[in-house]
Amino acid sequence: MAFATSNIAGVNFSQIDLVENTSSSGYDQFVNSNSGFALGTIALSSSGSVYVYVQFGGTVTGAGYVCNISPAFAAVMCTTANDAFGAPVGVAQAAASATNYGWLQVYGPASVWVLANAAANVPLATSATSGGLDDGAAVGALVVGGAVLTTARGGTDGLAAAWLNWPTYITNPNVTP
Repeated sequence: MAFATSNIAGVNFSQIDLVENTSSSGYDQFVNSNSGFALGTIALSSSGSVYVYVQFGGTVTGAGYVCNISPAFAAVMCTTANDAFGAPVGVAQAAASATNYGWLQVYGPASVWVLANAAANVPLATSATSGGLDDGAAVGALVVGGAVLTTARGGTDGLAAAWLNWPTYITNPNVTP
């Protein structure tokens, strides 16, 4: 397991932090008092991977699921219905509920949730299945640039070895096999 080496010591990237109600004045004031990290905090792990701290805007099924990251550092699992050109993407490190806080990986070797038979070394696109990526996007379709499988996935949905390089949605420039 990786741990933080710069600006934050001893971070557990798979830990999910809960929202706590700190209201004592009649106004609802929710803070993330369990971690002390600001949204958008970037951390470098001992393995050289990079993570960003977000608040989840919906349920995340588990580690490896792919999430969109908003400018406010809110994250939701990606689908073909919510991908948007230029939007950043990260990989969840654990299951989470809406309003929880946690880390998304954006750089380095990763395990990514993909659909059955996803091929290595081809553009990956979101699917109708929340949080999963697949190969075979048509020219002009949105794909997750900066994410590539280094190992193909077998005949079932699941985790596959990948490389992340600050992934964002781009337009597929060519036809995939």
